[in-house]
Amino acid sequence: MRRQNSKKAKEKPRGTLLYLTFKTAPGLPEVAAGRLPISGPIFIMRGESYYYQAAEWVDPDLWNEVNGITKVQARCMFWGILAGWHVPGANPENYDEDGEFVGSKIKAHTG
Repeated sequence: MRRQNSKKAKEKPRGTLLYLTFKTAPGLPEVAAGRLPISGPIFIMRGESYYYQAAEWVDPDLWNEVNGITKVQARCMFWGILAGWHVPGANPENYDEDGEFVGSKIKAHTG
């Protein structure tokens, strides 16, 4: 007779990745275009750690403009795939009106 394990395996909550994507990427579009110096134009999906190669004729700046994506949003999306969606560079709130990075608004505790 086979003995059953009384402890049930913990199920991973559904939608966790989606929740983390929206939590760590506030105010960002679902997709944006960018350019890598070596490989050329790319498409970046919000929350993912990789990019999709675009055709050489795609102009990332024009594509973003036509799709209503600001330069700050595109820059944040690039930071997201480069360093992770949790870094200050991937948060649009850390940029000024001119699109320049001003740093995280979280103050460090000194003690």
